[in-house]
Amino acid sequence: MMIGYGQDISVYEGGIGKFHRIIKGRELLAQDLRKRLETPRGTMLYFISKDDPKYPEYEEYGYDITLLLEQKFTPGRILAMQVEIKNELEKDDRVSQAIVTVDGSKLLRQSILTITINIIPNSQLGTFTMILEVADAAIQLFEVS
Repeated sequence: MMIGYGQDISVYEGGIGKFHRIIKGRELLAQDLRKRLETPRGTMLYFISKDDPKYPEYEEYGYDITLLLEQKFTPGRILAMQVEIKNELEKDDRVSQAIVTVDGSKLLRQSILTITINIIPNSQLGTFTMILEVADAAIQLFEVS
């Protein structure tokens, strides 16, 4: 069964596309997952009525990956980051599995954290890879393939 994800407006400039155009499919899912990873947990509550049946889900929505730059990078902490990001992405019911790799090799020279995410959707959309670069308070999605 093919799951329709609908369509939305692109809210990001640069990276993989143009700003304010209609997107759907992989690009829509990638945008939604990126938004999930740059939203501090619990801040969606400001926009949701307590009467909304999904209100409890919004309490747990979000994982601000920009905060990862402030943390100490040990092998154990990198593994924990990968699991935390995976768990956050798999909260989206369109995602069957997320395989996450955190690469801190650019941190010392450029203060950039690279996160590669392989997404296996719950549909015939097909597996795709997202590459994010996190620097200071900015997140750039470089590739969806």
